[in-house]
Formats: sequence, structure tokens, C-alpha cells
Amino acid sequence: MDLGRRCEAMAADFLQGEGCTVLERNYRCRSGEIDLIVTDGGVLVFVEVKHIGWAGVDSLEQLIDYRKRQKILSVSKIYMKAHPELRKLIIRFDVLGIDADKVRVTHFKNAFGEKALL
Repeated sequence: MDLGRRCEAMAADFLQGEGCTVLERNYRCRSGEIDLIVTDGGVLVFVEVKHIGWAGVDSLEQLIDYRKRQKILSVSKIYMKAHPELRKLIIRFDVLGIDADKVRVTHFKNAFGEKALL
């Protein structure tokens, strides 16, 4: 299994351990991809997974830049149009930094949102 898939599997396992239900892995559409889509109670969570490696992470900006956040927002809107049954849920955008070697997860809950990008 390559590093990216291993990190995504670790992220899915971590989120399931936190009580989340995985709805989609590697959701793709014409606008891009979202690594994981999960529910956390009454919250629909779009999750970006990043390998952080030996250097660790000092800030969220090191993991995901403005352009990537815009792409995730765009894909999430397409997903929501395709799944009207989920429209009643609150939406959240999380980022998980994974150190696969040390089996460590850094979870940035509610890492960004549409209003934060205006």
C-alpha cells in the first residue's frame, strides 16, 4: 500500500475510533477530490488528509493552502447537490495531518469554512 493510501486508511480508522461514520473515501468529481467524507453525529465532515512526515507541523497553513481549500469547497458543493438527503446536516471541514511512521494524527477540526475564504 502506498503512503497516501496508508495515511487515508489511518485517518479513516482514527475518525471511526472517534465515533464518525465514513460515507466516502476518495470522492472524485470534475472539480477535484475530497479524501474522506464522514458523519460525526449530526455533522457532515469533509476531510483532507495530509502526510506530515518527520518534520511535523507547526500550523494548518503548512498542510493546506488557500487554493486547495477553494477546491475542497467547490467539490463539497457538488457532493451536496448530489446528496440532497444530507442537506439538513451541519457542514464542517477538517484536516488530518498524519505521521505514518510514528502512527500519530493531528486533527484540525473545523479547520476552515466558506466565510473564512472570502
